[in-house]
Amino acid sequence: MKRSAPLISLLIALFLTTTAHTQSCLPSGIVLGRQSDIDNFYVNFPQCTAIEGRLYIWETDGGGITNLEGLEQIESVGGDLRIIATDALPNLEGLERLQFVGGDLRIFRNESLLDLSGLEGLQSIGGNLIIQENTEFRDLSVLDGVSNFAGEVEIWGNPQLAVCQEALVCDYLTGLDNIYTARVFSNATGCMDPREILEACNVSSTQNVWSTTSLQVYPNPTQHRVQLRGLGPVTATVAVFDGAGQRLFETAYQPDLEVDLSAYPSGLYWLAVSTERGQWVERVVKR
Repeated sequence: MKRSAPLISLLIALFLTTTAHTQSCLPSGIVLGRQSDIDNFYVNFPQCTAIEGRLYIWETDGGGITNLEGLEQIESVGGDLRIIATDALPNLEGLERLQFVGGDLRIFRNESLLDLSGLEGLQSIGGNLIIQENTEFRDLSVLDGVSNFAGEVEIWGNPQLAVCQEALVCDYLTGLDNIYTARVFSNATGCMDPREILEACNVSSTQNVWSTTSLQVYPNPTQHRVQLRGLGPVTATVAVFDGAGQRLFETAYQPDLEVDLSAYPSGLYWLAVSTERGQWVERVVKR
């Protein structure tokens, strides 16, 4: 998937903002293969908060990696972040300060990893999201905090992973043709293929999902109402879903339509606008 110049510029600007008050280090990156490497990171690199290159946590034989608490100072990784072949690592706690990954986020063949807890602060992934062959892995929900994503999605070979309809994945799959190219397979029922995920995202996989720069939804976030503008004189319906995928109501589209969320609690909502051209989906946050 090609990355637009404006999006890449935005990611670079975010990276520079993130690292303006941090200490850059390790331009060639680093590979940490043992628990002692992780525990001593702050000793060996006491001022290192912004790794310029890659960060590989790739367990060697007898490496005994069980936690990432020694990496709690890291705020950004300019290259790939890869967690590979750990035997006893249950989560990613210790990376709570990490906000930016400039390359891929790859989680591969970790025998005991249950989820991505520890990445709650992650806001931006400049490359691909790749989650492969993790025997016990079952939860992607931490990735809902990622607001900037410029790559592709690969999720396969995770036999316990049944829920994949997180915002990042739903947004990616609603992109033009992504439903046909995303590598999603051999997970648990519910996350077996892109169509199954889109159904859970409440986007019909039998419709073309389209986007238009002229359609605007604002204000977003909102406290009460959002207004839809720019669709033009077309026949369309607007359906509103809550964050759990429950359809709340549906209405006919009209120019300058206002969608009133004032009766509903704060949280995440989805607007699905359906026309003969297909369906356009937007995430709305109510404060």
